[in-house]
Amino acid sequence: MTQIVRIEWARLAGQRPRAAGCNARLGEHGRSVSVPLARVTTDEGAVGFGWAQLLRDQAAAWVGRELDQAWTLSSGVRAPFVALEYPLWDLAGQMAGKPVYRLIGDESVADAGLCVACYDTSLYMDDLHLADDDAAAELVACEALEGAARGHRAFKIKVGRGAMHMPMAEGTRRDIRVIRAVREAMGADALIMIDANNGYNLNLARQVLEETADAGVYWIEEAFHEDG
Repeated sequence: MTQIVRIEWARLAGQRPRAAGCNARLGEHGRSVSVPLARVTTDEGAVGFGWAQLLRDQAAAWVGRELDQAWTLSSGVRAPFVALEYPLWDLAGQMAGKPVYRLIGDESVADAGLCVACYDTSLYMDDLHLADDDAAAELVACEALEGAARGHRAFKIKVGRGAMHMPMAEGTRRDIRVIRAVREAMGADALIMIDANNGYNLNLARQVLEETADAGVYWIEEAFHEDG
């Protein structure tokens, strides 16, 4: 049986193009960013890697375990090993000689030309020091233009200023102004998305989408806490 013989873990450190400000639930994110990665190696020399948050003791306990104790195609990653979900799926794809989407999805999907679009997710609430909504909207729109200069054609805007950083009505009004300003700066062809980090409720989400309908918001992420 295939065994796990090595688990390595490290953080990939990087720098954002500029310091990231607040979102609806958290304060300043700063300039630095780090991504936790794990690499899993089997006794047959197969290797898989991916995002993983795990403890040293966990990793040590899993070395020497049989792979089918951690993962099977029918059930995916077993509950005790969920911290290694992404590396184990990557490992399974490497061993099968297939991309992971083929292991879990439609075999008829053509590989030729398959690509995943990316978007600029750097449009945080960098405007909270400004009292004027127009000045705030201009600041975020200028940040979107910086992203466009780097080649981005899709942009995700952090919204939900009224959740903790501003009074609700004023924060929602500014969210709407910022969305409109980014659309004006980017033109009709760019994709505009918003992420409220659960900072809205149903009525606020509906209000924002209604009042920015002409801005063509592509989707909203984490509009509010789900209770179902």
